[in-house]
Amino acid sequence: MCHRRYNSDEFLFPLSDPASIPGKRLMKVTAACTAAGATLAPIALFSAYLFVEHRLPTEHFPLLALLFDYFAWVALSVGAGVYFLLRNSLSVPARVLSLLLYIPGMGSLLFFYGFWFAGVAFGEWI
Repeated sequence: MCHRRYNSDEFLFPLSDPASIPGKRLMKVTAACTAAGATLAPIALFSAYLFVEHRLPTEHFPLLALLFDYFAWVALSVGAGVYFLLRNSLSVPARVLSLLLYIPGMGSLLFFYGFWFAGVAFGEWI
């Protein structure tokens, strides 16, 4: 649904309203989908990591402890959000500014979200 292409014959639009032009509507839908992906993908990926990591006995598998490193998964989750943010149709300066704000903001949010998730899901409050 996010990347549906509109045919110009599909809509009857007045020329005075540029927002009703099919290309403009596609840009709005794509921008909304990429913004939702940049917000939800890191949280979903990091939640899946936290759930799986808590269930695996890492003291018996030291290699898994290295693979499931907390900060590496924070970085991987932020990277997933950066992918969606780069797919947005912004200008280059706006894209750079949004990345400069998004990376530390989402990284710190996921860092503290991990503590909250462990407390709520598993009852292990720190």
